[in-house]
Amino acid sequence: MAHVVIVGLSHHTAPLDVREKIALSPAELPAALARVRAQEGVREAAIVSTCNRSEIVAFTDTYHGGREVLEASLRELARERGRG
Repeated sequence: MAHVVIVGLSHHTAPLDVREKIALSPAELPAALARVRAQEGVREAAIVSTCNRSEIVAFTDTYHGGREVLEASLRELARERGRG
């Protein structure tokens, strides 16, 4: 059974300086998506990144494990880009 897991932040949940650390440009999206999809337990994934929100939506093998993987992916994206 696959689980739908969504993690992210928006203008409702995080201030601008935090959202800027996660926001991806169109050029950054393909590589970021490939990395998320390559994570163990992630079957499929999509990334939504706008000026107001950034989210990863994925089908994962487990809910809790999938959530942990996706949250770690957001943190890693920010770190790699020198913003976290």
